[in-house]
Amino acid sequence: MANNFKICVRKKSADLHIKLKGDFDGMSAYQLIHVLKNHSNTCTRIFINTGSLKAVHLFGTNVFHKNLEFLNHQPCLLFFTGQKASEFSSYGQAV
Repeated sequence: MANNFKICVRKKSADLHIKLKGDFDGMSAYQLIHVLKNHSNTCTRIFINTGSLKAVHLFGTNVFHKNLEFLNHQPCLLFFTGQKASEFSSYGQAV
């Protein structure tokens, strides 16, 4: 995992807000997937804020996208926000 990567998680009603900070690489992707797996069955919407990411590595987004099939069986929607949202939006929606 990138040394400077952090995930901040806040649950508000049926929504989950996740803020990503630092550099996003393959290990960061696995950490984010772990958070999503732990919370996706209790949320209707998940907002992932990418505004504090410094670098998004292609390998990280590939790992992330390849491990999201579990969301097909969950009742939640995934939304990406922030400056780097378009780098993640091939799964979910960029807002």
